[in-house]
Amino acid sequence: MEGNPYVMALIAQVGVGFTAVCSLLAVIVQVRGAGKQKKQDDLVKTMNAKLDNMKEESAEADKKINTKIDEQQFRYYKDQLIVMMSRIQNGYMPTQEEKYILHEQKAKYNSMGGDSYVDEMFDKLVQKDLI
Repeated sequence: MEGNPYVMALIAQVGVGFTAVCSLLAVIVQVRGAGKQKKQDDLVKTMNAKLDNMKEESAEADKKINTKIDEQQFRYYKDQLIVMMSRIQNGYMPTQEEKYILHEQKAKYNSMGGDSYVDEMFDKLVQKDLI
């Protein structure tokens, strides 16, 4: 193509300008993409931190609930033992099954840390061959 050298130079300059504009747009897209990625990374870190806090709070709440359950179980066994042994002291004759249950409850009570007048009361009934 032969033509005016000024037009040819102008076309070359337009090509260079077009390439520069396309390169600039590509850089802008990459920078914005990196910015979005950083925001997403920050969001993930924030969410992980919040989830970790919730997990710790949940574990603490579970521990408190389990402690309360253990306390209630302990109290239940103690109350059941005292009620049954009081009935036996007052003349009630327990069945063989009730004796087995009494011994199981006493073992569970002691395994949970029970050691008080319940033991003395139990031992007296065993000595009298009532349980």
